Parts: sequence; C-alpha cells; structure tokens
Amino acid sequence: MALISEAVSNPLHSSMDDAHNGTTPRKALAKTIDGSSTPNLNDGGFAFWSKHCTPVLSSLLRTVGSYTEKQRKSHLAFLENYIIPHMGPPPDKTYPRSLLTPNGAPFETSINFNNSGKACVRFTFEPVMPERGNLSDTPIPRIAEAVKADMRWFKQFSAEYFPSEKEREIIKGKMPPDTARIPRCFFAFDLDGGNISMKAYFSPMMKHMATGMDSDEATVNLLKRLDPLGESFVPALNFIEKYRPICQQPPLIQVVGIDCTDPGIRARVKVYTNPCDSSFDAVYEHVTFGGRRTGKTTLEGLSVLREMWHLLINEPEGHADTSFSKPVLDPNYGHRGVCCSWELQPGQEIPDVKVYVALFQYFSGDRAISETMEKVFEKRGWSWGVQGTYKSMVRQACLREREKYRASLETAKGTTTGNRKMGSVSGSTLLDSRSDEDILAELQNFVPVNPDSERNIWAFWDRGIAACKPWCQRNIISWVRRHGKSWTVRVLDMVDGSPTHYASYIPDTFEFFPEAFLKRRMAGTHAAPHAADLVRLPLLYLHGGIWVDVGFMLFRSLDDLFWEKLEDPANPLELAGFKMTINDEISMFWNGLVAGRKGCIAIKHWHDTFLKLWEGRDSTQGMYAHELLHHLPRYEVPSSTGKAPAFQYGHYVDYLIQMFCLERIRHLEDPTIAWDGPTWFSQKVLLFECISEVYWAQHLTHWDGRKQFDMLSRKQEGSESDEAHKEASQFVQAVLDTSSTMKLSHGIVTEQREYLARIWDEERNKDADIGPGTFAAHLRWASENFKQVRPLVPLFLPVREDGLLKGGLLETVGTRHPHWDI
Repeated sequence: MALISEAVSNPLHSSMDDAHNGTTPRKALAKTIDGSSTPNLNDGGFAFWSKHCTPVLSSLLRTVGSYTEKQRKSHLAFLENYIIPHMGPPPDKTYPRSLLTPNGAPFETSINFNNSGKACVRFTFEPVMPERGNLSDTPIPRIAEAVKADMRWFKQFSAEYFPSEKEREIIKGKMPPDTARIPRCFFAFDLDGGNISMKAYFSPMMKHMATGMDSDEATVNLLKRLDPLGESFVPALNFIEKYRPICQQPPLIQVVGIDCTDPGIRARVKVYTNPCDSSFDAVYEHVTFGGRRTGKTTLEGLSVLREMWHLLINEPEGHADTSFSKPVLDPNYGHRGVCCSWELQPGQEIPDVKVYVALFQYFSGDRAISETMEKVFEKRGWSWGVQGTYKSMVRQACLREREKYRASLETAKGTTTGNRKMGSVSGSTLLDSRSDEDILAELQNFVPVNPDSERNIWAFWDRGIAACKPWCQRNIISWVRRHGKSWTVRVLDMVDGSPTHYASYIPDTFEFFPEAFLKRRMAGTHAAPHAADLVRLPLLYLHGGIWVDVGFMLFRSLDDLFWEKLEDPANPLELAGFKMTINDEISMFWNGLVAGRKGCIAIKHWHDTFLKLWEGRDSTQGMYAHELLHHLPRYEVPSSTGKAPAFQYGHYVDYLIQMFCLERIRHLEDPTIAWDGPTWFSQKVLLFECISEVYWAQHLTHWDGRKQFDMLSRKQEGSESDEAHKEASQFVQAVLDTSSTMKLSHGIVTEQREYLARIWDEERNKDADIGPGTFAAHLRWASENFKQVRPLVPLFLPVREDGLLKGGLLETVGTRHPHWDI
C-alpha cells in the first residue's frame, strides 16, 4: 500500500485567485469552456501560462536533484512546445476554470517521493479541445507522438467515455448553470530522468449523466474487453466485485486512469473510488477490501499511515478516534479529502491500493501544508524532512522563481536621463559601452567576413547608415551594445564608393540580382524595402548569420533567440525566424528577421524563386498574379477591428511577395533536385510566434501608430489614477512581459493606417524615442539592458493540402486556386 499526499501546491493559486477576484470558488470552478485545439497565441494565453508554469517546473527539476541540466531543458522544451499552447486563454473574472485543480488552473505539478530518497517530478494538465471533430482534431495525437505513447487503450477509453455533441448538451443541462465545459480527460506526465511517460484519466460519471448508463458496470465491461490483455484483468475485477456488495455504501468509480505505454510492458489501470467517509476506519476497510487483503506489506503500510494520520488531517498528536471523519474545508469541491485507487496489472489477482489525501481540504495555505509534509518526511526518516528542505523547495518553486521573473521586468522601472536609462538587469551588463558616435562611425567601415564564423548580423539601408533615421540608428547601436564583439554587425547600402556597399559581400551579378536592381531601375512605392529583400537571402546563403530589419528593438540576445540552437551540431536546424499566424490553417514564414546557416539550400531555392518573379519587371506590382504563385490559397489577415482591410489583397501580396515565394517552395516537391519542401520545413526550421514576439505593441493597439506615439510620449512619472498614464504604463509593461523583440514597420502605404515608424521618421520627432522621462525612453533603455527570460516555444507551419505541388522548382505546375475567381 502506498500513501500519496497532494503536497506541492498548485503554483497558479495566487494568480488564478487574483484573476477571479469577486467570483465564488464553486462558481468559478464550474465555469469551463471548450475551445480550439490549435493554440491562439494572439489571446495572450501562452504568455500567461508560460510565465506561471515554466519557472515552477524548472525550479522543481533543478532542486529535487534527480535531473541533469540537459534533461531539465528537454522537459521544459516539451512543456513549452506541446503543453502550454493547449492550455487556453489567460484567466480573468469570466475565465472558465478547469475541474482539474481546486483553484481552477489546468496545470498542476507534483513530486513522487520514495524510500530511496530519489524524487520524480510530474505534472498534470487538461488540454483545451474543440467541441466537434474527431480525436485527430485534438492536440492529443501530437502530444502522444512526442512522448512515444502507446494509444491503443486510450482510443478504446475515449470511444467509451467521450460524450457526443448531443450528450454534452444533456450534461450541461444537469450541471450548474454557469458550467460550459465538460471535462473529457486529463493527462499526467512522469519525468523519469530523461524519459517522459504519459497517463490519461477519464471520468465515467460524465457518460452516466448523459445516458443514465451504469458507469461502474460499463467500466468493468470495458476493462474486460480491452484489446490487448483485457482478459488478464478479470481476476482482479472479480476480486473487487466480491467486495463492493458488502460495503455499507458501495463505492462508485469516480475516475479511471491508464498508462499510455505498451500494455505488454507493465501497463496499469487505476480505478479511483472514495471510501464511505474520510475516517481512518473507512480507509482501512477500503484498503483491505473488507478484511480480504491483509498481507504483511498491507498491514505494515496501514500501521505507518495510522501513525501519521493525525498530521494529514490536521489534528493534534494523540488523536486516537479512528472513526472520526473530519469535515473538509470546501465541501462543494469534488475531492472529498480522501480517495483510493485500486491498481490493476495484467494477471494480478489482488489489486494494489494507494491512498490519496488532499491536504488542501484540511489546511489553509501552502506554508501549513509544507510544514506538515516535512513532519511526515521526518517520521519516515527521509532527508526531505530535514532542516526545512522540502519547504525551501516549495518556496523556491512557487515564489522565488516567479519573483525572479518579475524582478527582470521591474528593472525597467527607474529614472531616465537624456537618452540613457539608469539601471541594469541582474547578472547582465552591456557588452559594448562606447558612445553612440563611436559605434556609428565604426559601422561605416568595411569589415571583411571571417570564413570561420557565421556570427554576422546583417541589415540594409539603401542610402547608407548615415542617412538612416535617428531612431533606426539607435536600434542598430543597441544591437552592438547588446552583443559586443561576439557578433559583427554590418549595415549595407547601395551608395557608390561606400565601404559598406552590398557588392563587397555579394557578387554584383545576375546570379543574385535581377536586371532592375543591377541597372538601378527599381520602381514602386516600396522599392527600398524590396531592394533589401533582394540582398538579405544571398547574404545568409553565402555567409550565414541573422538578417535584422533596422526597425527592430531587441529585448534578448540573438544567441538566446536563435543562434545557440542553430549552431548546435546535434540539431538538424538550418533556418529560423517567426511564424506569422493568419488563422488556424494558414501561417507564413515572416522575413523581417531571418537566421540561416551558410549554404542553406532552402534559402537558395527561396531566392531563386524570388528572382524568377523579377524577370522582365522593374517593381513588384502585379507579381501577385504570377503563375508560380497562382495555386496558393488566400493568405488574407483578418481585421482585428471588424472593419474592411486597409489595402487590397493584390497590393498586400505584392508588398510581401518574397514571403509568398517561400510559401511556394515549402509546399513543393521537386524530385529532380531532391527537394521535399514539407519534409524539409518540418525538420530543419525553428519558428516562434510573430505576433507575441515581434508585433505585440501593434496587436495591443490594432496597428494604431498614433495611439502608440501618444502613449510612448507620456512621462513615466505620473499618477496611477491618471487613466492616460496608467494606459501607457500597462502598454509598455505588456510588451516587455510578452515579447523578445519589437519591430516598428513602415508598412504598406495607405491613407487608412498611420505607422509609428513613419511618425518617428518626421524631423520634429527625430528624438521622440529618447525623450527624457518618457515611456519611449524606457523602451529605448530596455533595448540595451532588459533581458527577456520567458522561455520560447518552437512552432510549426501548417501545410495546406490545397497548396501542395509536385514539379520543377521554377516550372508552372498546378492549377489556379479557386479563391482568385471569387
């Protein structure tokens, strides 16, 4: 018999309760939703859950002493990549809570302790899943594939217990009126060294509510017919069935848990039931099956449990009444304080039993729970009970890690003087402390490429960096200060005789450039940015490195953002950037910041396709209709305000035409050159979400540049009761809380949209980004000193079936997409 106490409190307790201020626990707990299985990072959910979950798990993995640094990073990557994107939007007063935890969070950490002193960290979560569709439409298959889970039993359980759409409506009618989400399953992940094993938990009671079926009988029948090995559970099930009729209150099956591993290799099924009450006598009866399971191990385990029972239910030493059933703190919550699991293993006649004590039902606050657990560990002779070891670990995980995160944001608060911010990030100093003038002068010199290094930061301004707008110059200078001598920053141009002319780094030939570029005939409203498009890919292909548009402020180093992963020889990655999410089915590889290894074949194919579109043209006008792209589906960004788009679709495609060329190659298979775009991009590309990491300021303001300008021009010193000051403060803090960068784009020229970049370009606003005491100066300081610590989540570009092609890289194949005819 094993004792399990729910001892590590949910790390989201204070955050969730703050968000639900004014909502009763029962009502908040009942408010649940159904959502899309595809993560929508635009709603801020990822930033919230990452902020509150990742530091806690990271701390536990570090402090329990059972994991190497490599294993810790691997487990955190799994959390960020596969779990957090499916936890739903951030909570607010109307946030639909999960039934997984008492405070309504869809995530909970715990630790499995044993006599050896080794501890195993685990976590449980409930994914947000769509109301309609099949299992394949949920995030479950992708998560299962990541941990190599065996889903044979899971599919049978989900087919039995997942209520249909009609049944869900019936269940909603029987649950509290403010309930909208019906729990279908929870998942737990045991982090054992470098391995991850998955468990799934189902509630038969949901199906009972919908159909009236005997959920206990249905569960037993399902277990007996499981494929494979269902027949091997029959002896244990018969043992249980002989016990239940003699109980004063026959226990109902509340939850069924299964191991998602090969059933032939010690896979288990756990049946969770409640004793008739929470007294020790009731637990004894449940564990021994009414006196029919009284082996030495069982009785010794019960003796240990009896010795510490008073501790677990928060009663004084010497409490001897074993029939006493202590009332729980929250009788409305589903967990009654004590429950048991009957563990079934193939061929085992008598089930193993575990007892679970929900300490939060007997203690108010994490401190009291931690102190109690230390007393339990001390009684067991475990080192976790010595000198506050366990309590320190919990405090570190649930408080200090989050405090570190907040502290990194708080460093951006201080006094601004001129264009320099007084303050520093803990553990971080500027790598280049030269003056703006000295750095700017050096950037105008030719610096040869080191053939042994790809640490190149590339940018472009057609008339030279000296002609750059001052705020853009300060952006570039901040890159130098942040990265020091470990990177070489170059800003190339098209000025004849310039030491930083593009031709010093790229052969000025038709192999790399169209005639319009070479003959200086490029025309159109956006000729300069399209010239930059023609330069960026050859630079990365020939020399490697990272292309950065001059409108970027960086809040974390490019090493941390991309390069450490790209240069890791154990990684197959060759290309990195940001995913521009349009909707659940359509996304694009954004080209404003691109990292690539030297000789990357995808970059070459991308540029060759771009050159093909330039043949016979002096501008990008009308390229949207080129035959190489006519098969692509519509990539129109939905309006965030409900208004009509500020520009015509054709103009939008012409402006982003280089990105559409990449859409062609990533959907293309050309056997003649051994190119398989879908496979290559699924294996060799690192992507993060563009909206949250780059364009959060624009997202928050619906691309209203004038509103951004007004907020950033306000003084930091002000009253919190001043709504305008409060709005500006929250705006800037939200950007630093969420993003790794901030890009100010000049965008498509239109009368319906005003861009902050163009406002700052004006002579009268040339120093607006460093106005003394302003929120803009706050951001300028952050661009050099602030270090974003929020973990990044790798994403994938969805492949559109209606965009797939097979044929030559530069050949016209496929048919015109129907959307062009609408």
